[in-house]
Amino acid sequence: MMSGARKRDRGDRGGPCRDHEDEQQQYQQPRVRYSELAPEAKLQKRRQERQEKKEMERTLSYFKSVQRALEEQASGAGDASTLASIVDGFFVELIKLLKADSTLHLLRNGVVCRVIESALTNSLLLHSKSLLYVLLGHVFDTVTSPTASYMMETLIASLAQALSALADAEADSFESEMTDGGPGVHTGSGVPSAATLVTCVVEELSERRGKSSYMTWLPALCAPSCWC
Repeated sequence: MMSGARKRDRGDRGGPCRDHEDEQQQYQQPRVRYSELAPEAKLQKRRQERQEKKEMERTLSYFKSVQRALEEQASGAGDASTLASIVDGFFVELIKLLKADSTLHLLRNGVVCRVIESALTNSLLLHSKSLLYVLLGHVFDTVTSPTASYMMETLIASLAQALSALADAEADSFESEMTDGGPGVHTGSGVPSAATLVTCVVEELSERRGKSSYMTWLPALCAPSCWC
């Protein structure tokens, strides 16, 4: 069970939940209709769109290369250390890409989400926590997305599995991760405890819970037995 839980006033919510959402919102710019742009601006926008298309193609090529590498490892072509290196490098790059993508447009691509799902099956606790942290503020959109909803379920399952393993191996570390509002065991990463992240997710989903039938796993997420 999560210890040190604190009751939060939804009207004055602070801490990692609100701080992270505010940080993301400052990068979001107001949209202007294409028809309202001046001719020069329209030309610039088309150039920008072509550049973004090229960048997306390069990004997809990277994800496909990671998928091939993971499949090779799954077939027994490599060893545990090689797999760990691939997964770790992938999550470093993934977090970097998502931080630069304020609308998480990347997660609208099915190939991207499937590669993330594959990597999550071999991820560490810090990988799962870091990914969940960068998704705060977009959790509802992610779980209701046709492409990203299963990825989100896989992420929650990966986090639960990692916490279960931690509970068996290191009771003190597990207690630290289950302290709501605490820093967790990865104090140098800037990512809070798992309990803090789960609280943020539950609060975000609860605010919009009645608006979607995709929330079937929210009760399970709230259950203490899910995390030990």
